[in-house]
Amino acid sequence: MAKWQEKMKERMAKRQAELHELLKLTPAQEPAWKTYVQSMELKNMPQPQDPREMDKLSTPERMERSLERMKEHQASLQNRLAALKTFYGTLTPEQQKL
Repeated sequence: MAKWQEKMKERMAKRQAELHELLKLTPAQEPAWKTYVQSMELKNMPQPQDPREMDKLSTPERMERSLERMKEHQASLQNRLAALKTFYGTLTPEQQKL
């Protein structure tokens, strides 16, 4: 899992660098960009559940855990969307097309 996370971090960093260069962001756009990039970090995403721990739970308990995780995931996505909207709002129409 740690290997996968490291690979994802590298891929995301590369893509973010490419996007940053492509957009040619102004200094005024940088704070919104940084907030957006921070919202996309893997540490902000819910971690997978340990299957061994899930096996110890009853079916209703597993379903309750799954629902809790879905709520965490939804909250994470809402935070990302808010950061994206803020960043997108700072872009010029030409930048938005990119």
